[in-house]
Amino acid sequence: MSDFFGNLNQVTIFDGALTGALQTSDAASVSGMQNATLFFNYGAVAGGDLIVLNVQYSLDGTNWYSATLYEPDVIVAGSDAVSLAQRETVSYTATAAASELFILGAYNLAKAPDYMRVQFTETAAGVHGDLSIVLVLS
Repeated sequence: MSDFFGNLNQVTIFDGALTGALQTSDAASVSGMQNATLFFNYGAVAGGDLIVLNVQYSLDGTNWYSATLYEPDVIVAGSDAVSLAQRETVSYTATAAASELFILGAYNLAKAPDYMRVQFTETAAGVHGDLSIVLVLS
């Protein structure tokens, strides 16, 4: 895949059935890359089915770090500031019993981590759907 801005690398990191348990995609090498975008195809069995995602990064392929959200505090003269950081999970709720396509990112990798993966679980009752995750790097 390529576009006006140059070559893009694309790799499928998961394509299979959901089990209702915590699952992990394949780890993809992102070494030296600047940006990553995740493309999802969630095959929900029923509207209202929910999938919870956690994007993770690694420097060595062994120790995994969760993406976080960061909110800086307001600076007030003469007072210490307390900023907030918290592990980020993303939930996606299906609107119908069908394949639904959505995108997360672009994540700025700043050429820092060596690997990237996604942990996920589906909270549907009974029969579980399927999921495909394609990682696009630039």
